[in-house]
Amino acid sequence: HVTYQTLRFLLQHARAYVGLVDSTWQPAGWTVLCEALASGTPAIVYEGLTTREMQFLGAGDFLIAVPHGDAAAVARAYESITAARDTSANLSARAQNFAANVLDLERTAPGFVKEIEAMVAAPSARRLKALLAHPGTQHAFQLARELDRNLVLQSFYTGLALRSGGLFDRILLKASARVSKRLANRKVQRMAHATLHRRGTIELGALWKLNRGMDEQEVMQRRNELFQHSISSERLRSVDVVIGVDTASWILAERCRELKIPFVLDQTIGHPQAKQVMHDAVRQQFPDWGEGFEERRPAVWEAEMSEHRDATAIVVASQFTRRTLVEQGVAAEKIKVIPYGVDRTRFQPASRRAGRPFRFTFVGIVTARKGIPLLLEAWKRLGRTDAELWLVGPASKQVRASIPDLPGLRLKRAVPQVDIPGLLQQCDVFVFPSYFEGFGLVILEAMACGLPVIATTATGGPDAITEGSDGWIIEPGDLEALTEKMQFCVDNRNRILEMSNNARQSAERFSWKAYGERWVDLLEKIGTVARC
Repeated sequence: HVTYQTLRFLLQHARAYVGLVDSTWQPAGWTVLCEALASGTPAIVYEGLTTREMQFLGAGDFLIAVPHGDAAAVARAYESITAARDTSANLSARAQNFAANVLDLERTAPGFVKEIEAMVAAPSARRLKALLAHPGTQHAFQLARELDRNLVLQSFYTGLALRSGGLFDRILLKASARVSKRLANRKVQRMAHATLHRRGTIELGALWKLNRGMDEQEVMQRRNELFQHSISSERLRSVDVVIGVDTASWILAERCRELKIPFVLDQTIGHPQAKQVMHDAVRQQFPDWGEGFEERRPAVWEAEMSEHRDATAIVVASQFTRRTLVEQGVAAEKIKVIPYGVDRTRFQPASRRAGRPFRFTFVGIVTARKGIPLLLEAWKRLGRTDAELWLVGPASKQVRASIPDLPGLRLKRAVPQVDIPGLLQQCDVFVFPSYFEGFGLVILEAMACGLPVIATTATGGPDAITEGSDGWIIEPGDLEALTEKMQFCVDNRNRILEMSNNARQSAERFSWKAYGERWVDLLEKIGTVARC
């Protein structure tokens, strides 16, 4: 126990405030955190309600949220603060400026009171109510959180999900930290307004069948069918708009059409016809890489076409995805591009360890569709012994057998989502030569860690990258261009340091908060039209 004066003295002379309170909300923790920022002291705290509120208010890189119980993440966060690329004085100034303009009640309370008075005086308007249905993970939890924060989400239906900081999550963390980390992408933050409906038994059943080697398309379509039927018509009638994800919404879309409820399709990847054309071309180019290609089953194909027909609107994350849909006959006016966001507190630059080799990295499934055979050929042409290439992600035995033993090549297995920031921080350039993506969220994650990116036109790269400033855009399959860009990186390492700063600044434009606000704008427009 210390006096208030002693606390302020300690905070003013600290390099960082580390507040690891094992709770989603503690008033005392909030108070000390506010005092730390007001003192110009950067803070490291556990993920939870406190950090989400601070980030919602606009907190920047002076506040770093780390997963519960992850000591390595705390160490990386402290290193990023003490070895900030800009001066610690600037970091401190940003913290103080945020505290003065946002947290100081003497300055903010009068405006807050005026807003309350205006709300009381204004005629009450009914808030839009939305239902989000997504049986998988991907970016669904971030979308649910942002819609809930904006008071739009009424119900969130998903598959296997753990409440972050909940009883089972805490038990799992104490029983096996390794398993807890592997399940990090299935942890959903506690929502303030919406109700969470989990269909874990459906998801577990599908996972069990996949582990037994059953046909993936058949298993996933059956899972998606059961998931959609589990949502009652009463629930659908209680909302103004329904959001579903591609390949898992054909039944929902049809039911919404019959009930005259607007349905918005979240299209996570390009049109299946365009994807099939790509598969045929890549299979012919790399015949030894037989895995990762598929022929769409007729039932799955028809389900996707039905979703496109019945959707009131279709949201995509990249211009590439939009273009594939329009080229296949989907009405352009139906499609809205809303790029993904990135957690800029988890993904941050770190100081480069002296003496380590220059390092390229790829993160994702190691398949031909991701451009790995092309990347390996480019690496072989470079023939460098003073640099490394890390391939990080799951790879089958057949794929591993196809990968040659090249100098500097490091084939790493898949890592838990929570470990990706630390892995990216050990590298210099991110290479993503994919032939077909909906976006490729890892592009933004790499840029947020200060990595310039080499990506293709068949990804979200053109939506995020400024050519020659924070990365490069090449055509899929262009071996000469890929080799040339990688050669430039190795030969111009000082320039890569400059581009690293640019990459981080570019990533600042993409936040989950902005992603959610764009969704809300779209939903309100759709709801207004439906009510007219």
